[in-house]
Amino acid sequence: MIEEIVDQINELGRRVIFLGDGVDVFRDYINEHVKVDYDFAPAMCNKQRASAVACLGQVLYEQGRAENAADHKPEYLRLSQAERETGKRREILEYDNKTHGAGGCRLGGADRKKTASHSPGADRDFWMP
Repeated sequence: MIEEIVDQINELGRRVIFLGDGVDVFRDYINEHVKVDYDFAPAMCNKQRASAVACLGQVLYEQGRAENAADHKPEYLRLSQAERETGKRREILEYDNKTHGAGGCRLGGADRKKTASHSPGADRDFWMP
């Protein structure tokens, strides 16, 4: 994984700033393999937090490298955990729809379960995971 990230960074051909909990783990690899100019965010700013962005912004401003907030577009090298999990759920649902037909997948349609008659709201359907 780190190899792919370093390759992408080298392909960018411009200066980057490394931050996050993986920096300490891969610092030596980064130093040996990254070919573009780069910086490591200071320890107090190296986690993905809004305050880290502000701290890095101050450093860039002091170096005369500030940019307009509307023009700032971070380049994420991988999806966030939430995006990855949403993608997995979407793939499962698409697979189910292809395999069992839309509306009749194992999560719904013909396989829907009724609540027990003694339960509150027994006249309502619910989905079984």
